[in-house]
Amino acid sequence: MGKAIYKWDETTGTATCRIPYNHMEFIGTAQCHPEDEDFKSELIGSEIAYSRACIKVLQAMKMERRAQLHAFKELYGSIQPSPKFDSDSFEAKMMRKKMDEISIDIDALKECIECVREDIRNSIDVAENFYQKIRKNRKQREEALRLLKEDD
Repeated sequence: MGKAIYKWDETTGTATCRIPYNHMEFIGTAQCHPEDEDFKSELIGSEIAYSRACIKVLQAMKMERRAQLHAFKELYGSIQPSPKFDSDSFEAKMMRKKMDEISIDIDALKECIECVREDIRNSIDVAENFYQKIRKNRKQREEALRLLKEDD
């Protein structure tokens, strides 16, 4: 995985992150919600865009591992019917071990993808709770100022 490249568009509130991996480029974006325009944040947007690009990289890794597993299963399946095939041979044991390792990798990548998705949801929830508190404080301050003006 290469170094992430970030771009921030202040006018639209859009953060973009590009991550090179295996001669490909994976792009994640994050768009500021219209209700949160007054809280546009390059930092939060870039974090979410980076996480989304990471998910795409992890999905590509998972697809690569699935292709490897499929190739091993095809090979193992093609030599198994041979009368000379010995399932207790070192080679057969190593192939089964490698298939098990790849399966474990695939499961780990699935878990990583879900963890990153959960992190995105948590980041958005934390930011939204923070924004709600600020809005509430602003509203209370505006109400207090309005009442002061009415008393004058």
